[in-house]
Amino acid sequence: MNREYLKYLRITSDEGISAKRAMSLNKAEEAIRLSRSGKDSEAETLFREALNYDKDNDYALYLFAIFSKERQNYGQAMELIQRAINLQKENPIYWIEFSNILELWGDFRKAERILDEALRRCNHDIRITQKLVVIKERLNKIEEAIALAEKHINMNPLDAKQTFLNTLFVVAILEGNWRLGCRYRQINPDASLAYFLDSIKSVEKYRRVIQPNNAKFQFHEKKILKAIAELYQQKGDIKLAHQYYERSLYEIAFFEDRQKHNEIINRRLAELGDYQKKPGVK
Repeated sequence: MNREYLKYLRITSDEGISAKRAMSLNKAEEAIRLSRSGKDSEAETLFREALNYDKDNDYALYLFAIFSKERQNYGQAMELIQRAINLQKENPIYWIEFSNILELWGDFRKAERILDEALRRCNHDIRITQKLVVIKERLNKIEEAIALAEKHINMNPLDAKQTFLNTLFVVAILEGNWRLGCRYRQINPDASLAYFLDSIKSVEKYRRVIQPNNAKFQFHEKKILKAIAELYQQKGDIKLAHQYYERSLYEIAFFEDRQKHNEIINRRLAELGDYQKKPGVK
């Protein structure tokens, strides 16, 4: 957090920081350390002292907002983060934190408006775009969320950060198609199957530019592969059901949830009986 603060305020050791600002920063960071040890009362006192030294210390306001949010004091958190934004309107981290608070508060519509404004203020920062995709899905604007995610996937990522953001966009696409597919699963299984298959096509399209071992990605991919297998089984297509059940198995299942998933899939495969794949079938 400190590195981001220095980046956006363009403060360097050559320029120096006033004595009051330095004292304010030290108190704010000590307050966060105390809060992590469960000393909330002492931490809040230090945050207030930090702002008494420098009421315009946006970084202290930001840390105090996080502290308040984590203790579900959303009104205070919003007031603090808005003060930080008023001091540094081009810092995307502050805008994203504002949307996080609004999301926890349950005001998704305002969070969407805030992120739209943030994109204009922060030169369409990709991190804000990723957060906006999440909020649109929370608002049930699934098609908009999927289109926005697909538009901003970087097909030539230059570093791990861009690859990670690509992964989050693909997770959003999977989640969006999952929700759309679940809408129709009982009333129109074919439509449901089409959405799930679209998800898997997206995975194959973007697999080389994401982190395929990412836990969230794998969870959503395996969940959808399982759903596809179930729909094919329902349709009586045992061959495809078998193939998709096999694809939904975790290769590495150290964690309990993955072990349970694999146990369920293996039971389903046993119920289907032996199916020998023909040569060339993937």
